[in-house]
Amino acid sequence: MPKHAKIYLVLAMIFAAASGVNAKAIDMAVSGDFEGNGKLNKFEYAVDRSGMEIDYYSTTGKKTHYEQKAFDECSSMALYQVVNTPQIAIDGSCSSQGGQIFTHIYEWSRENADWCLIREITGEKADLDSDDAAGSRQVNRVLGCPRIGNDGPYSYPPQKAISDEIGRKFAFLNQIKHNKKLLTAYFASVPFYDSIEISENVTVDNVAAANDFAYHLLESGRSDDSIQLLETLVRGFPDRVVAKLNLADAYWDSQLNQRAQGMYTLYVAQMKQLGKSARIPSQVYARLKPNH
Repeated sequence: MPKHAKIYLVLAMIFAAASGVNAKAIDMAVSGDFEGNGKLNKFEYAVDRSGMEIDYYSTTGKKTHYEQKAFDECSSMALYQVVNTPQIAIDGSCSSQGGQIFTHIYEWSRENADWCLIREITGEKADLDSDDAAGSRQVNRVLGCPRIGNDGPYSYPPQKAISDEIGRKFAFLNQIKHNKKLLTAYFASVPFYDSIEISENVTVDNVAAANDFAYHLLESGRSDDSIQLLETLVRGFPDRVVAKLNLADAYWDSQLNQRAQGMYTLYVAQMKQLGKSARIPSQVYARLKPNH
């Protein structure tokens, strides 16, 4: 889950608990240029244990009402904007470590003049007590335009369509790889769930591109978003030593220093085995010192 969203979930839990089973919680609002016309639009929503009541105010002046049932008995419902995108997330994940993840991503459709479900994210949260730093999340692309409150069943694209789209994404990144300005802009705006989807579609043919994607996320200050993908690369392609370095750096930047040191140790051992000790960055040895 994006860091900025956690406060919304905490507030939703507090309000829902205080409001009782049937009473609605205090209204909360989320504003942004969701329709891409340079004007602010607004969501107002209220939460109780049964779900959410949502009102959307379009720039046309139209108010649309939605009702979204809680995704699970343990759901802590919240609505927030996906960082640096015009998309919104309705998040009904469970609050505990290792809890179930239920997140729907919506995007405004001019054609339908409504909010359309475009991604369904499920899985389990990280559980640091069980040595799980990233959790396990799955992303499903959703076809058509299920509106807010439509709990399915949904239609999904074939695997080949997803693989082809990821291939086009990697081809574009290869074209701009020497343009730092474009790379910076791209990785500032890429949705958090893109790296999760890529982690489910890594192959021998695209592993280098997947590692580059994770590296650029890391360089953009998005270590949390890179961890699941890098863990997939390290597990699936143990000979790819640079992935171990990137994963160690991602752990370190996420203040998971003990895990980082363990991964740095594996990286150093593999580099020495390959006869590449001279290429080990000095910061690796600095971070392996006991006082870190």
